[in-house]
Amino acid sequence: KLPYPKAVGFIVTNEFCERFSYYGMRTILSLYLRDKLGYSDNGATVIYHVFTMFA
Repeated sequence: KLPYPKAVGFIVTNEFCERFSYYGMRTILSLYLRDKLGYSDNGATVIYHVFTMFA
């Protein structure tokens, strides 16, 4: 018998996927804002930091 309930595996998997997508988004957000949406370097940096602050 497992020492933990079955739900723990689902919770851990969910947290892993959430963190993976969050850090992936942080990695490419400023590049996307600058290269695809046309923001300046300073504007993209400000939006990136606001996203990080609220996340």
